[in-house]
Amino acid sequence: MRCWPFSDLAREYISECGRDLSWSGQGSAGEGPWDFVHLSHTHDIVGRVENRESVSLQARYGGKGSGLIYIAYLGIPTRDGFIIPTVLPRLGLHNSDRRRFEREVLRHVHLLEDDIARNEGTPLHLGDADAPLLLAVRGGSVFSMPGMLATVVFIGMTDAVAEALARDDEWYAWDAYRRFLVSYASAVWELDLEALGLVEQAKRRNNAALKTQLSGMAMREVVESSKGAIRDAGYADQLEAILGNVELQLHTALGAVHTSWNRERARRYRDIKHLSEGWHTAAIVQQMASGNRSNKEDLQPGMDEMRMSLTGVIPKTRMQVSGFRAFTGDVKFSACGDDLVGGLTAAKSFEPVQRLHSLAPMLERKLNHISARLRRFFGSDAEIEFTVDRGVLSVLQARSAQVEMQYSPRTFDDPGVPGGRGIGISGGAYRGLVAFDEADVKRLTETMHDPGQDVDGVLLVLENPVPDEIPLILSVGGLLAARGGSTSHAAVAVHGIEDRPYSAVLGVAELRVAPAEAILVDANGEPAHTVHAGDVLSIHGRTGEVFVGSRQIVGVKQDMQASLRRSHQSG
Repeated sequence: MRCWPFSDLAREYISECGRDLSWSGQGSAGEGPWDFVHLSHTHDIVGRVENRESVSLQARYGGKGSGLIYIAYLGIPTRDGFIIPTVLPRLGLHNSDRRRFEREVLRHVHLLEDDIARNEGTPLHLGDADAPLLLAVRGGSVFSMPGMLATVVFIGMTDAVAEALARDDEWYAWDAYRRFLVSYASAVWELDLEALGLVEQAKRRNNAALKTQLSGMAMREVVESSKGAIRDAGYADQLEAILGNVELQLHTALGAVHTSWNRERARRYRDIKHLSEGWHTAAIVQQMASGNRSNKEDLQPGMDEMRMSLTGVIPKTRMQVSGFRAFTGDVKFSACGDDLVGGLTAAKSFEPVQRLHSLAPMLERKLNHISARLRRFFGSDAEIEFTVDRGVLSVLQARSAQVEMQYSPRTFDDPGVPGGRGIGISGGAYRGLVAFDEADVKRLTETMHDPGQDVDGVLLVLENPVPDEIPLILSVGGLLAARGGSTSHAAVAVHGIEDRPYSAVLGVAELRVAPAEAILVDANGEPAHTVHAGDVLSIHGRTGEVFVGSRQIVGVKQDMQASLRRSHQSG
């Protein structure tokens, strides 16, 4: 019998209720569609959290937004910002009363600028090259929809702003500009600049293994190439308009967040997860936390933590045999959150969060205290996303951590030498028919009505497990990807599968995926195995191992016997 923590029971109950809700009036989710909330307005925050008779903060401001409200209430450091309630787009006011909506947004931006000047002593203004305020706009539904809703970062970026930032940190300035163009093009125009591989091309031209090894000039060339790609795609006039009008950047980014609720991938995700169509999304407008600034020192114990920039995700904590809790998760230096969660970054560039113990002990202690405070407040372990901007810690998301479903583990009996190894995300042994796209999945699924003993289902094989692929990922029984890690949106979505076992391995350095085939390379980078759609690969969702062909499965008791037999033979 499986025991459910109270937080999971509550989540399940609310989810069941939510499937039947279709709110259409403002009173259904709280009065006041124009009720924006500012994170630094302490008295207001306390009143909202402690008012037991008010409507649910999660229903009004979404999961991300309510999490930020709780962070502010607990005095945990975050970046200042404001949250637009879910009821506003639910009533369609972002379209039917667009003029008022845009006026309200700008009024709250000016309030935000005043708050930052008062709280930090540094006046910042949107579009001011001498003191630029850079913003992130994110969607946040009532229930978790990892990667389904739009995000635009570094809003307020222009040529003049980038030039000014470059005087202090050239690499950061042009990387930030690049990130703005990539996120804006994806959210507003549905144009995938990442698919063009402009950064990878720059790395090859400059013989750089990592993006952070590129010069500032090389990053500037990537920005110009990104602009060229946008113009070539037919958006030249729109590009010039937004680069000359930062308010237009903000308004169109917010429009993209609200529009993303009804895009196909979000609808498919809600259908798969049985979530209500009636909730809609909040929109969070928050000052950027720039974890992608250059780290001037080598990553080693004793480095100056006040000059350190990084991003990190802690999906859960685990109790050790010592009785102490330990973090699990990843950090990446000179990076932003999407590098960890977006599924486009090679896992070899991540560091396990445990590295903070030696590299940044003060930061680790802060995170320990924050984790404990959130655990007391939520009544369960918390998932935490954070960024450090030159030593300044900002927690940008916190929510109750997902509890992994415990199914009977399966493993392989004497599988031999793996053809590759990545990060075990979930599940155990799984043997799958390889699929590369939706057409493959549909065709191969039809052949699985009477599966043989040597195949368990369809295995989706991807280069990049990006959010667009999540509905397809959830439709099969296993996932194998060359990139991404344990904190990616794809990993979070997989952990959220509650009705069946699912096996996933990400970040396999030996895997190369093309549109119609995959190649596993050897230690020298030479092709060792070529795999086509319909071939069989076997993966282990705990060890991260990948095997070509099918392998024999053993259950729990058999697994223990097999392990003892191998130990005896090796002894």
